[in-house]
Amino acid sequence: MASYPGAIAQITNNLIINSLVHAFSEQNDSGDEITIQVKALAESIELLYGDNGCKLDEITKAQLFEPFYTTKRGQGDSGLGAHIVYNLVTQKLKGSIELITDQAQGKTFKINIPLTVDL
Repeated sequence: MASYPGAIAQITNNLIINSLVHAFSEQNDSGDEITIQVKALAESIELLYGDNGCKLDEITKAQLFEPFYTTKRGQGDSGLGAHIVYNLVTQKLKGSIELITDQAQGKTFKINIPLTVDL
């Protein structure tokens, strides 16, 4: 893969921080869990990042990647984490990101990144 490892590290770091700050802020009887799966495809990699934290409401789902949107306004959160992830995936890495929320609990991000990016 010819890409930007720093951008990939920042993407996973921001997703983990978002899970810790937002998804796991409420009591979870089943235990907090983050999963990261990576699969090589013909011309890209597919990264599935998921947590079993709280579900997103419809407003949050619609605005998640918008700059400065946060559910923790006034609590020290900038609202830039998911926006930065979106921009790194789509602009820097020329990939795509999709939010999947059809599971019983939590959410999954499906990220596709081309194996080769013009460096």
